[in-house]
Amino acid sequence: MPNNVEKKKILWYKVEKRCRKRGAKMENIQLESFHIKNYRSIKDTKKVQLDDKVTVLAGKNESGKTNVLSAILTAYKDSFKEDDIPVNIKDAEPVIKLSFRFNSKYIKNKLGISLDKEESYTMVLTRSMSTVDVFEGSIISFFENLFLTQYNLDDKYKKYLKKDKIKKLVSDLAGDEDDVIENLNNYFNLVDIEEEEKNAIVEYIIEIIKNVKIRDSLNKLIPKIVYFDSFTDVLPDELTKEQIQSDTFEEDEKAFINLLYLLGISKQEFIKMIKGDERNQSKEFKRISNEITEKYNNVYLQEKVSIGLDKNGNKVFVQIFNEGDKDNDIKPSQRSKGFQWFIAFYLLLNSIEEDKDAIILIDEPGLYLHATAQDDVLRFLNNEIDNQVIFTTHSPYLLDINKLNSIKLVVRGNSGTNIVQKYYDCKDQETITPLVTAIGYNISKNPIELGNGLNIITEGISDRFYLLAFLKLFNNKRKINIIPSRGSQNMHVLISLCIGWNLEYKFMIDKDDGAEALEKIKELYINENDMNNKVVWASENGAIENVFSTQDKVKFTISKNNKVVSSYNFYDKVVNKVIKKEDLEQETIDNIKRIIDNLT
Repeated sequence: MPNNVEKKKILWYKVEKRCRKRGAKMENIQLESFHIKNYRSIKDTKKVQLDDKVTVLAGKNESGKTNVLSAILTAYKDSFKEDDIPVNIKDAEPVIKLSFRFNSKYIKNKLGISLDKEESYTMVLTRSMSTVDVFEGSIISFFENLFLTQYNLDDKYKKYLKKDKIKKLVSDLAGDEDDVIENLNNYFNLVDIEEEEKNAIVEYIIEIIKNVKIRDSLNKLIPKIVYFDSFTDVLPDELTKEQIQSDTFEEDEKAFINLLYLLGISKQEFIKMIKGDERNQSKEFKRISNEITEKYNNVYLQEKVSIGLDKNGNKVFVQIFNEGDKDNDIKPSQRSKGFQWFIAFYLLLNSIEEDKDAIILIDEPGLYLHATAQDDVLRFLNNEIDNQVIFTTHSPYLLDINKLNSIKLVVRGNSGTNIVQKYYDCKDQETITPLVTAIGYNISKNPIELGNGLNIITEGISDRFYLLAFLKLFNNKRKINIIPSRGSQNMHVLISLCIGWNLEYKFMIDKDDGAEALEKIKELYINENDMNNKVVWASENGAIENVFSTQDKVKFTISKNNKVVSSYNFYDKVVNKVIKKEDLEQETIDNIKRIIDNLT
């Protein structure tokens, strides 16, 4: 990729080869991490690891989420501007590092070079406003071997290469090829050689450099990065033949072109179709309509619709029918903004999906959609396209609590925009609120019911997650329903239901604020001893978090400040066997056992 700004200084390069387990399988290439310094509101993100196919940058408005995406795109395009320099950091220079991992198949696709065995390579690209591109990673070793193979084709030139300089030669060729050619003495033994012989050697070296094309090849290995901040290309209500045949049709009607792509139909094939026999047209349009409808209804679950094309005279119409109504079509322009947004989003991302190696950046998707429709967006990104996706949001309904490690929290403080990579490390309550809401929303989608077995009433969601984790650690086999209240003051409602329905139950309450709630609960019982037989104190001293020893609180990030997030983090790690019973201190184990014994 050509540079858009003058590079003033050549930097040194280093070779790095490493292997690590993937958090999610990528086909050919993945952006493994990024590191942004001195870019707009960002002072230093540190290295941000991306282990999943879909990564979410979640945070409040004006936290700097969009700047993170813009920085990645700027590095890809090498399109730094003066506006990218932070105004509050003197003499700051934006520097962005992107680390990619790809396989041998990707190299073959991009460079046409077939390799004997399947290997994984890293390529780390660092770009800034005033320095030459820096390429690092095991890919440099790959080009070392490639250069040596080409160079050693003629034995008589082997003795001129300084073998201890081959790494520096390849690295420098990745930065400034012309400078290397001007200073060949730094890499080759060209002193005290006859002029004619020297010219022949130099000519041979330059030919190898031009053949291997290290810098061009490295730039070809940088994957396409696509950025979306709006999906406004709406399907037209109707089109004339003249519009379809015009030279500007692809640009004027992008949504319709994306629709044809979804169907595997080119513009020329469609023109041929609408010029053909009327009866064949009717069959083709019916087939197309059925195919569009089936594909769309598989991803948009809010309302079933029929989407189709029809032709009358010189015009092609886009028709959308509500389920069960085939007589009254609603024009695309008459549908809700949410519907228009989703179909534009769906068609556009399907068109990009042809390039499965492209990395997709999306800024605040689904703003016009309600909660369950945002579920469809998340499901589509996770399941329907193969591309790696990074998107920003402040919506709790676009956070997948089953993949919490894929969520990076973006916080803006006095020093600028920061990225908290582990959600449970975030101290900003406003930033963490959507995550808490997402956890509650997930519970609401899977209702907790009072019923057969032992019903345990807790004060809130965090108590429920801790109890679920405790029961898992102790391999409980009994059927237990854990039902959270909305605070201790509301527990009496659920308890009264258990009493009224004659269910087996107990309730767990904190000692720090449970005394006042207990007065209200007492009113449900004729005999206070009956109540005492049902109550279980969460801890001998205060809230359920005090079950953990001081050391375990630190070790497992147990906090009363972010109760829901902290409890879910512990529960999630227990379920995934990251935390086992033997990892806990004996004090914690004894306290948990006391709770379970009292409950069961």
